Amino acid sequence: MTPHMARAFALVAALTLAGCGPSVDRQPISGTVTHDGKPIEYGVIFFAPDTSKGNTGPQGSAEIRKGSYQTGTDKGPVAGPHTVRITGWNSSPESGILGAPAFSDYTTNVDISGANNQLDFAVPANPTAKQK
Repeated sequence: MTPHMARAFALVAALTLAGCGPSVDRQPISGTVTHDGKPIEYGVIFFAPDTSKGNTGPQGSAEIRKGSYQTGTDKGPVAGPHTVRITGWNSSPESGILGAPAFSDYTTNVDISGANNQLDFAVPANPTAKQK
């Protein structure tokens, strides 16, 4: 076996085994996102475990459409404290051009429990500072 083939085999083996770890208990989260009191047309929301508070695990994420989002169980966050990051646009991908975001990287903190499946976010008109 050549060194190139050995590296390729090791990469395939590593990628195969990466999916064999312990399963995590992802939480399905849904809710609404408004900007300046109005539902945002399109956006993305990310739930990053707050490692400074001891939370670890995969990040959760969802698309926001017409002010609503739903992570589902496959992209939901794990329970515990999280930093939430939201970016929103006044148009949707279907319009052909997203343009510049209406706001970018608005952040806030939440604590997710197994019973807390509805989280709504109200982004202020001028979201400049990190919210807590």
